[in-house]
Amino acid sequence: MLPFEVPSTAVVSLDQLISERSLVRQSLKAVRSDRNPDWIAAVRALQQYLPLIAESYESYENATFKWRLPWSAPHFKTKLVGGDSELGMVALSLVLCTVRAAEQAQGTKDYKRAGHLLRQGQSFAMYLANLRLETTVADLSAATRTALVHILDAMGHQFLLNKLLGEFPETPISASSAVLHTRIAMHALDEYRHSLQLVPKQLRSWCQSQETFCAATGQVLLAIESSERGAVGKALGHLNLARNKHSSLELLISRLTQQYESDNKLVSFQTIPNPSELAQLPSGRRVFEVSAWAPNQQSAGPVLTTAQNYY
Repeated sequence: MLPFEVPSTAVVSLDQLISERSLVRQSLKAVRSDRNPDWIAAVRALQQYLPLIAESYESYENATFKWRLPWSAPHFKTKLVGGDSELGMVALSLVLCTVRAAEQAQGTKDYKRAGHLLRQGQSFAMYLANLRLETTVADLSAATRTALVHILDAMGHQFLLNKLLGEFPETPISASSAVLHTRIAMHALDEYRHSLQLVPKQLRSWCQSQETFCAATGQVLLAIESSERGAVGKALGHLNLARNKHSSLELLISRLTQQYESDNKLVSFQTIPNPSELAQLPSGRRVFEVSAWAPNQQSAGPVLTTAQNYY
């Protein structure tokens, strides 16, 4: 899960926006305290309020708002001055709540909804990154907002890997699918690596962990591809490179190793190559594009460049 403290805000009177902002405050308070939070309700409240503050934020140049910041000040509410700070925090909260809604859907294996929400979150992040904010809050810096675009792009592609492996071995992985998803893993890895140069320090270890996961997943998928083509020795070599890299993959790696070793001892009798003899991981491949959300847009989704049936 993407690490952050859920933002929350204090009561502020904003003329015509009282009811909409009150709903945002109540929704954020609810997801912070409920055992089974309704992230979609928070997303809807934020999405309803955001166009209104986007139209009027310049009128609140000297207004003071209090927000709990997700990374730099998660334990208390910080005073923020200016309507642009309010606009930025609402958009940031929308991104983060959408991410949690996607993670919740993925946890229940509602892959179609999870995929849509991750793409929507990336679209919201692009809107946030494009805002011209004068605030000095670190969580709303240009670097942090750009990093979120890369992270959401990576998460959207990494989701395809999680879905593929989550349905395996009940749903077999063909050699061609393994190759394609290896390139998807490399694209996600590149996006996490790029974000490391920009993210707040509170996110760096998580991004590094996700980068390691993508690299190890790439090796696992190359192992599956090699096995499908009859190169069991090569498959075991790729599994050796993936082993002990990320705890979430160890069970799968162990199971595949046992299967391939058995095949190799009974049927194939192939030599396991040294790491230097194995092919390098391929270049990354982006498989969908997402356009930036606009405040008058009710939904957001990708323009898929390939593999239309991913979700």
